[in-house]
Amino acid sequence: MKQLILLSLLFFSTSLMAGIGKITALKGNATIQRENKNIQAQMHMSIEEKDIIKTGNASKLQIVFKDNTIISLGQKSTFKVESYLFSNTKVKARFNVKGLFKSITGKIGHIAPQNFTLKTQNATIGVRGTTIIGNSTPKKDTIICSSGKIIVNSIMGMTTVNMGEQTIIRSGKKPTQAVSIQKAVIHQTEKKIELSHKEKITQREAVIKETIQRHIVNPKKEVNDIKDSWGEWDSSDEIAKSIDKAPIITTPKDRTDLQRLRELVGTKSPSYHGKVSGYVNHVQNQITDGSINLAVDLGQGKVNGDIGFKADNANWNAKIQHGSIDQNGALDFGISNNANLHGQGDGMLSGEHLEHANGTFSIQNQTNKHNAYGIFKAGRQK
Repeated sequence: MKQLILLSLLFFSTSLMAGIGKITALKGNATIQRENKNIQAQMHMSIEEKDIIKTGNASKLQIVFKDNTIISLGQKSTFKVESYLFSNTKVKARFNVKGLFKSITGKIGHIAPQNFTLKTQNATIGVRGTTIIGNSTPKKDTIICSSGKIIVNSIMGMTTVNMGEQTIIRSGKKPTQAVSIQKAVIHQTEKKIELSHKEKITQREAVIKETIQRHIVNPKKEVNDIKDSWGEWDSSDEIAKSIDKAPIITTPKDRTDLQRLRELVGTKSPSYHGKVSGYVNHVQNQITDGSINLAVDLGQGKVNGDIGFKADNANWNAKIQHGSIDQNGALDFGISNNANLHGQGDGMLSGEHLEHANGTFSIQNQTNKHNAYGIFKAGRQK
C-alpha cells in the first residue's frame, strides 16, 4: 500500500502526465537542464526525455514516470533521462544517475526488464522488478537491492545482487560479491534520499491549499473560514515529542510497535471526525459539505471509515478501506464505494494525545473520469 500512496501523488495535477513523468516530491532546490536552458524545478512539473535533473545541498526530489517507475534523488545528485518510451507497442527506459538515488521499477521493469537500464558512474544495473538504493561517486558505487533482484555490470565483470544484499563497484574494477546488509543500514540510507511521510503530507497540503487560494473568488475569507473551522495546523515536532513517552503493557494479541501510540491516545480504538477541502478536475469546482470519519484500531494497526462531499454537481460518498497505521502515526488507506469511485489517502495522527488527524486524498470517478483532490483535517471524538 505504501507504494500505492507514492503513486497517488500523480493525481495532484490538473493535467496528468503531460510529459513522460512528473515531480511528485521536492524539498530544497533542484534544477532541470532542458535544451541548454536551466529551469527551476517545482512540484508537479513535467519531465521530458533528455532532461537532466540536479538537486542542491540539503535537497531531495522524487519523479514518477508514466509506467509508475519512481526515481528519488538525495542532495547534490544528478539524474538524466537518456531515453524513455511507454506505449502499447514499445517500452524502454534508459536512465543515468550520479549521487544518492533510489529506484522503484514500474511496469517496464516487470513486462520488459531487458529494456530497463540504470547507469551509474561505474556500472550498469539491470532489473528484475525491484527496488534499488545507491550512492554513485566517480571512484566508487555502493548499490543495494532492497527488493527483487538486480544484475550489476562493470567493464571488468558482473554480479547478481538479491534482496537485502549490497555490492561495491570501484572505478575500473569488478563488482564485489554481494553480501547481506542490515535493514537498519538500508533505512538510514533511504532517509538521506526520500522525504519523510510527514514531509510529503505537509507538502501536498500546502500545494492544494495554495492552488485553491489562487483561484477562489475571495481567498482571504475562504482561508480564514477553513482556519476558523479547523483550528491551527499542528506543529511539525508534536509526534517527535510524544514518541518519547514510555510504552504501556499490552496483551500479546496487540502489535507491540503500536504500544506508544496506545499510551498517548489512552485507548485502542480512537475515532476521528472532520472536514475535507479540495476540488474536482478544476480548482473553480470546489468541494463543499465535505466530511471524513476515521476509525483507528491501535491493537491491530488498521484504519477504516468513510468520506463524502459534494462537487461536480454530484455527491461523492465512499468507504475508507484496507487502511493501516504505523508506529509513527502515519495513516495509509484505500477509498472505494465498490462501484465507480476508487482512490487512496494518507495522513498523520498528531498532538500530545493524538487528538488530530490530517492528510490528503485523491479519488477518481471511473464512470466519467473525473478526479477529486483534497486535504482533510479531523479531531478525535471523546
